[in-house]
Amino acid sequence: MRRPDAIWETDYAADRRKHRHRCVCCNRIVQPGERVVMCRINNGTKAAHVACADRRHVPDAPETTRDIMRLWGLEHQKACGWSVPELA
Repeated sequence: MRRPDAIWETDYAADRRKHRHRCVCCNRIVQPGERVVMCRINNGTKAAHVACADRRHVPDAPETTRDIMRLWGLEHQKACGWSVPELA
């Protein structure tokens, strides 16, 4: 079985949700139809607008929000038992 992607881009859909996601970068509620980057974490998922995901996560660090979300996704996969050579 192949390991799933740590992050993915999608058009946000909140059809069956009572609660909507907030962007981890700008903290705005993500509206249905907006393009987002998502990652799976221990207690659900996190979302960030595509434009926000390409900004620096911390002003003094070179990593973008997309890089940090990929790390969160890989850490979750490792905790679930997947073989993650990037973190080994």
